[in-house]
Amino acid sequence: MSRSYKLSTVFNYASPTQKIPNGIQVNPRSFTGRGYRFNTQFTRFSGVWNSETRFGYNRPDFERLDGFFNARDTAKDEEFFGARRLPGIQALGMQLTGELRQFGDARQYSLDQKLSYLRGRHAFKFGGIFFRQQYSNLNIENPRFDFSSAADLIQNVPNAVRFTFGTPKFLATVKQYGFFVQDDWRVS
Repeated sequence: MSRSYKLSTVFNYASPTQKIPNGIQVNPRSFTGRGYRFNTQFTRFSGVWNSETRFGYNRPDFERLDGFFNARDTAKDEEFFGARRLPGIQALGMQLTGELRQFGDARQYSLDQKLSYLRGRHAFKFGGIFFRQQYSNLNIENPRFDFSSAADLIQNVPNAVRFTFGTPKFLATVKQYGFFVQDDWRVS
């Protein structure tokens, strides 16, 4: 901008995806996501006063999905999301299960300000920061029946049944504040 002012800005966007095939064709695992990140910094220089202002924004959104998670009993409506999923099976060294895991969808902001004042042998510095973070999570799995042998599978006699309640979607917010004062004193 000029000798006394400096402005810098960075913006990043990412949209990674990946699909991993499975031996069981109906159950590929897919990863999808989006990430936004923005930072800007403004600095002012002078002989006595200097200031630096920074702002940052970050929002990651990611999901992992096993294809079999979407198989559901359509005879009834789901009372809540994930309630009517078909149970998976584990037998003969193979596994057909489903899971949905979402994390992100949470915004993070930061703003910090620093000022410095030069006077004689002293350099006074003071400033503060505000940081707001969010955390989000969702994890739902299909029930699963485990069979220890081919005979148990044919007779429909599971040796274990697994039902998980999962983690319903939640969003938590944390706000942090910080302040400082500093004096750098040159002896000579």
